[in-house]
Amino acid sequence: MHSLRNLGVGKRLGLSFSLVTLLIVVAVAVGQWGLVRQHDIDVRMGQLEQVEDDIQTFAYHVADVTGWQGLVVADAGVYGGKAATAPDSMNREGELESKKALYEAIDATHVEYLTEAEKAQFDKLKPAWDTFFVEDDKIMAQLAEGTLEARTKALENINGGPASDAWAVGLDVSQALKQSLSQRIAALEKEAVSVEEGS
Repeated sequence: MHSLRNLGVGKRLGLSFSLVTLLIVVAVAVGQWGLVRQHDIDVRMGQLEQVEDDIQTFAYHVADVTGWQGLVVADAGVYGGKAATAPDSMNREGELESKKALYEAIDATHVEYLTEAEKAQFDKLKPAWDTFFVEDDKIMAQLAEGTLEARTKALENINGGPASDAWAVGLDVSQALKQSLSQRIAALEKEAVSVEEGS
């Protein structure tokens, strides 16, 4: 009788031990899965922050280009068009250096981290800035003429003509990319919290 009772107790103990072992194994597996997911989130977050930085760098060079361009226009009014638009004049040289940096920033962007929709937006940037700089060359030629009529045409292009339109496209694309990346980063942050909480 005692042996039967002991056998029953032993079975229950064995079953309890097996259940505890199983729970431990499951807990370890869940913990490891959480670590894997957290690592994956960290990697993706780093990628998105990298491309976000790329777009911010590009936006900085855009502001630089338009700032220098405005200074060249101001120089034309003070020093004359030819002096202002000469490649070695300080503000024109600054604009050309910023132009180079802008294209380098486009080429250096980590497009592999963009979604297909974001890539489609990004692909509009270079053509827009190509158009802008074609118009910029026309503006410089008009400023170099030194006449009031030519300066007026240059300013009209900057303020509401093809140069302005190209600039607006570039700005809109940059803002759309920033917004999309911000939304993706926010979603990842929410996912990270969910993983930490074990849900």
